[in-house]
Amino acid sequence: MPPLLKAAEQEGLTILWACVSACLYKEAEIEVYQAAHDVAKPLDSLTAAEQNAALVGICQKIKKAAANLP
Repeated sequence: MPPLLKAAEQEGLTILWACVSACLYKEAEIEVYQAAHDVAKPLDSLTAAEQNAALVGICQKIKKAAANLP
């Protein structure tokens, strides 16, 4: 992760992250970057249908970010 954080800081790399399971993300450097979904609801805490919906939303955010690349 350090190379990605460095690239985000120095080169403007866009970071979108997903909270797969409950964790201490608030104590990590990743907290300042945009999550691709509601981190109050880690993916493993969702029903299968909710996970599918969250993954669709995550994919849409990734596509949007990729479309804004130079």
